[in-house]
Formats: sequence, structure tokens, C-alpha cells
Amino acid sequence: MRSGRVSPLQVSKFTHLRGQYHKPFLSICIPTWNRCDALGRQLRFLLKEVSGLDSVEVCVSDNGSTDRTREILISWKDRFERFQFQSLSSNLGYDRNVVEVARMASGEYIWLLSDDDILISGSVKKILGYLESWKPCVLILNFLRPNIYGYLKPFFKLEEDILLNEPSPDFCPFSLAGKISSCVIKKDKIDFSLYPKFIGTGYMQNVLVCSALLSEYCLLISKECFIEEDVEGLYVARYSPKDIVITTAKLYDDLIESFPYLGITFKKDSLLGWLKLYYAGKIGTWKVPDRFGIWDLVEVMRIFKFRALMPSNFKSIVSPLLPRRVAIIIDRFRSRTLPSQMRIAKERHIETISRIAYKKR
Repeated sequence: MRSGRVSPLQVSKFTHLRGQYHKPFLSICIPTWNRCDALGRQLRFLLKEVSGLDSVEVCVSDNGSTDRTREILISWKDRFERFQFQSLSSNLGYDRNVVEVARMASGEYIWLLSDDDILISGSVKKILGYLESWKPCVLILNFLRPNIYGYLKPFFKLEEDILLNEPSPDFCPFSLAGKISSCVIKKDKIDFSLYPKFIGTGYMQNVLVCSALLSEYCLLISKECFIEEDVEGLYVARYSPKDIVITTAKLYDDLIESFPYLGITFKKDSLLGWLKLYYAGKIGTWKVPDRFGIWDLVEVMRIFKFRALMPSNFKSIVSPLLPRRVAIIIDRFRSRTLPSQMRIAKERHIETISRIAYKKR
């Protein structure tokens, strides 16, 4: 596969700026492909979030979509204070599209945002506050993820915001950056020369995060949640913890060569370390070292002995241990409606009513 930037001849670009130019502080960068409805909903919500904030720009890179994505982008281009998008002539893959949208940004910080994640109201202003107060090289945003029972839970189990000025075995930046919408990066710290060897891995946001920490290790992890993950099915069905472990193991040598500090957080030869990683992926937390030990087994035995029949305890034990296929079956029969699904249904209903009213004119 070719490496390097896309030829300008392959890219159709548009930039909109309202008012006097000055460099934005934050660029919200959305890589997208063939999800025009989700992109439209995201842009609609972002318009409310960035209203009156001339220090924020929105950037979208369309990875050769064949649906109505370009039409959606053109219809939204004049509504933002700062907005730019580019349309690639063909699909270059997820990794290269992430690089393209990061490169087109002009802000001091870039926030990589998925087109289908749901933002919690007020997130943009709070993120600006984090960046202005702490001035990190990388900010990892906590988010809400539904478990198989439909309950939204914080993905990172933290008691307070964590600021790290040196690598820690408790927090691996490569693992923390597993969700693209959690990644806010200081752009001038990114070493774009390191990305070609990781094309095709699906871990490009992880690579950009790790490269930004090479020159200055200043990593901030938020306790507060800014995003609500909107998944059609069970998350473990989409991202198998086993596949994550295997892929990470294969990438280990390249990762350590490019980012030596990861050696403090990765333990390739430790079977227990990989069991922790697998277990952490199953239960929805990447604070690896304390998640799988003998004391966990003692606690499980204690609960089973005294309170095994209590539904809350039963769920907390069974949830991370269910086989993947069984979990999928449970998820399919789940009747609980998530808040994000209710909000999207309401927005679609309003869109339908507006469209009908417009046609009657």
C-alpha cells in the first residue's frame, strides 16, 4: 500500500470563514465515510455547541463516500463560523483518512471525533476549559458506554482527573486512545513521519497520541464523561478483546521501536499482563494493572457464597464473563432504550415533520 499524503489532484476542498481570521484554538476533526445521516446529526449538535465560539473550527474529511455525504457537507458549510471539508476521490482506508483530517486542521489542538458518537451537552466549552487550564500535550476524554444490560457506565473508572508528566505502568497511552472520540492532541507535537508503518492497523489515533508524547510527556485523563457511545449492538461484538490483544501483540515491536516509553507500560512476556488486558477489554476499562488478580477471585468467591442471588451482584459478575455469542443473544433481546437512541429518534421525527411541512409549501 502506498504511503505519504494524498495527491492534491485527488482532493476536493472547501473552507468557510466568517469574520476576521485568527488561528483557532481547537479543531474538531471528523473522518467520515458513507454515514451521511450520522454526520448530519453530529453537525447539527456541533452547531449548537460551537455557537459563539470563534476559537473553534470544524473539519471533515470525506473518505470517498458514495452516499449523500458531500451533499450534507455543502448544505452545512455556511452555518458555522469556521468550517472546512475535503472530499477524497476514493476510499483510502480509515488510517489515512484520520491522518488527512488531522493535517487539514489549523487549530492548536485537534479533537478527533467520530461521526456517530453522541456528545454530552456543554462538552466543547468544558474541553476548552481543560485545555486552557492544564495545557496538556494529550487529553483523553472519558466516555459513557452501554453494557449488555443497557446501563451507561463511565469507561475509565477514575476518582479524579489524572495528570501524568512521565510514563506510568498504570496508564498506557496506546490503550487509553482506543476510542477515537476520546483523543484531543496538541497538533504541533504530532510527528506525522511515524504514521506510514501503521497504515492498515486501525490504530491511527493511538499512533498520533503516542507520537505527541515523544517530545513532551504531558498526558491528562478526565474523570468527567464527554461522550455517550451510540452502538447498535453490543460493543464486545464489534471489538473483540481477544482481537485487540492479538493485534497489539503483533504490533509490539514496531510500537516499542517508535515509542520507547511504551516499554514501561507494555509487558510482552507477561502472561498475566495479557490476561489483564483481555479482562480490561471485557469489562470496559483500560486501567490494566489492578483489574485481574487473586484478590478479584477472592471477592468473587465471597459474593457467590453470601449474596449470589442478588440481581445486581449477579450482573456484575456475569457481565464480563459471558461468552461473546451468549452476550450477543442477550443484547438482541434487550428491550431497554438508551438515552442516545431516544434523542436520535426524536431528531429524526422532527426532521420528517419539517420535510413534510416544507413539501406542502
